[in-house]
Amino acid sequence: MNTIFGMDTSRDEAARIMNRWIRTDWLAVEAPLYRGKWFDYRFLNPVQATYLYASEYVIAYRNAFRTNMDSERAQFIKPLDIERLFLEPAPPTRFADEIEEKWEKRLKEHIRKIKAHKLRTSGIWRGRQIADAMGMPYKVYLELAFHWALRYWQQSNLPRPQQLYSDMIVDRATIDWEARQKTEFFYSSLPQYANAAYEDAIEFINGDEKLEGTILQSQNAHHEWLLEQCKERSNGHALLAQMVFHDRILPLDKVKGRLDDHGFEHFMSFAESNPVIARYN
Repeated sequence: MNTIFGMDTSRDEAARIMNRWIRTDWLAVEAPLYRGKWFDYRFLNPVQATYLYASEYVIAYRNAFRTNMDSERAQFIKPLDIERLFLEPAPPTRFADEIEEKWEKRLKEHIRKIKAHKLRTSGIWRGRQIADAMGMPYKVYLELAFHWALRYWQQSNLPRPQQLYSDMIVDRATIDWEARQKTEFFYSSLPQYANAAYEDAIEFINGDEKLEGTILQSQNAHHEWLLEQCKERSNGHALLAQMVFHDRILPLDKVKGRLDDHGFEHFMSFAESNPVIARYN
């Protein structure tokens, strides 16, 4: 994530950007989104998350272009200037000898560009919020959104950001996401979810509920996600063992509390086994 433009945006700068660019009613939903968005994004401010979504949009757009239009040109396509996502197009300069009619034409074109740019930026922001509300990794959401948008697409250009969260797309993406969780094992690789970080958070809080903030809430939610993901799988005990003993992102006592004696014994038989799967990301 550190190589993506905008991921170093501070909270103060993010606040300035949001006040300048984003509708008040959209800002109001940001706080509730933190408890449901995909785990990798729970420690990002909304602007950082939006830059990340924008970078994934560019990748998804190029993949769709490669598949549906021109495989050779796909890598050169630039559907979005991420570095100027929250910057308006520079105003035109009027030349001293420029006639009024030509100047007005260029001015109208500039106004059109500003409107188009704001529409794209709003589309990126809103699309990111939709993915967050669905609890999906941005890469997965955009892959599904492009897939379903293009199933009924009748235009010469590929979908723009604001065209990737219709009711139909969200409904189909939701169904596909639920099905995909049964065939792929999604979990976070962030250091914030390591058992060591969890133990540090517990020690710091020391039973004081007032100190239970984003980190502990997200860690506990990730544990529940892992336990639920393993629950219905035929190799669930082996996966649990990988999470506990290899990846070390799930506390042993939480697994012990969910299994009966026979199940726990079976789970422990995988303690020295090699990993069952590679990390999703």
